[in-house]
Amino acid sequence: MRTLRPEVQVLSGVLFKKVGDRTNRARFVIGKFKGVGGGLRRPSPLYNKEESHSGPVHTLGKRASASSRGFESRLLRTNSIATKMLSKQDIIRYYDSTESDYKLIWDLNNSNAMHFGYWDKKVKTFPQALQRENEILAEKIKIKSTDTVLDAGCGVGGSSIFLAKNFGCTAVGITLSQKQTETAKKKAKQNGLEKATEFLVMDFERMKFPKETFDVVWAIESICHANSKKKFIEEAYRVLKKGGRIIVADAFLTRDHFSVKEEIILQKFLNGWGVNFLESQKNFAVFLKEAGFQDVSFTDITENVMPSSIRLYKYAQRVMLLGKIAEKIKLRTTTQTGNITAAYYQHKALTKGLGKYGIFYAVKP
Repeated sequence: MRTLRPEVQVLSGVLFKKVGDRTNRARFVIGKFKGVGGGLRRPSPLYNKEESHSGPVHTLGKRASASSRGFESRLLRTNSIATKMLSKQDIIRYYDSTESDYKLIWDLNNSNAMHFGYWDKKVKTFPQALQRENEILAEKIKIKSTDTVLDAGCGVGGSSIFLAKNFGCTAVGITLSQKQTETAKKKAKQNGLEKATEFLVMDFERMKFPKETFDVVWAIESICHANSKKKFIEEAYRVLKKGGRIIVADAFLTRDHFSVKEEIILQKFLNGWGVNFLESQKNFAVFLKEAGFQDVSFTDITENVMPSSIRLYKYAQRVMLLGKIAEKIKLRTTTQTGNITAAYYQHKALTKGLGKYGIFYAVKP
């Protein structure tokens, strides 16, 4: 029997399916994934220009303005692409059930990171790119040893551990997932940082912390999951001390209007990763200012995350069919198949100029 190419062996080893008394060795695939390229998200300046649409154009919502306070853009659910809104439980299910994928192709066991990463001249390998994004954000927000940092949407604690270890600050990570909380605590203990870090199950749209608790609110690829980006920003403002800083690294829409075909691409990208909708850069900036933040700035780093976007795209190309087969024979779940689908369509969305990846920074006066 022919041996499958290493890059195709990406989901779990040789699959065996019982057929009566005989074992059907269906060597479909899913073993250890070895290097496919780079991370997730981003468009170049070339992608940022407005596109004309010959077909029907659907709006994601009104553009943010003084007259549109409280507006939240959301993918229009037409009959052709209607889907139910994802719940908090859906988000928890996504992360808990796809952790094995992150371990296989995203260096989760070593880097403790679930973000795209940042590629520049200092980066030679994918794990370095994952750490480099933490370094870039920490430099931008000027982390100090005296800071108490809220890691909003902390995943398995990667950024909190990085900050406590490299800057001597205190970090509190919150996530919806009990499983992630337990993993983060174990990883912090392994690094001797259990006293410098704390991990809690909490919704960053409804935080239980007293006002003016933190010096920094740090959010890396987590606010995309918020049902109300505006509510998160208001909560961040409340828990920050005066002079506190907020930094958000995430994907943002480049505009508010999309054709039906473009909406379908966005839906497959976002829903597969447990995201209901993205906010536009313009609207997110408005929400920050309306909450009271000053010195609001945005840095487009889509060029720096594109190698990771390509990495995911190539991975998805090679395993999408195999993932669907694995789901069919109940070796993978629908959520896990959606994770592969999203890895494919995120790159489509970026290269078509539907989204960008960037860093928001602001200060509470």
